[in-house]
Amino acid sequence: MVCDVCGNKTKTGSAVVGGEYIPQICHTCLQRGSRTARGDSAQYNRDRDREDHRRDIIQPYTKRNTPNRSFIEAYPNKAKDYFNSKELRQSGV
Repeated sequence: MVCDVCGNKTKTGSAVVGGEYIPQICHTCLQRGSRTARGDSAQYNRDRDREDHRRDIIQPYTKRNTPNRSFIEAYPNKAKDYFNSKELRQSGV
């Protein structure tokens, strides 16, 4: 096979290099200091999941153990299960 990076005819494989998928890359190109295989796709997948499900990870309480206004706005029916009427009034929602 021919390496897509250097063009040499040698044994090749596929890899993600610098966040880009390269279907045919030789071992020499893969081992070069400027071209190292990275696990960017795992981080990208985590970021996408976080973005897609950001509403699902809202916590009912803040770090100061006070009602989280974002949670109350996102889940008005569930907020009644977590907070009493006084806490809901104080949160201003």
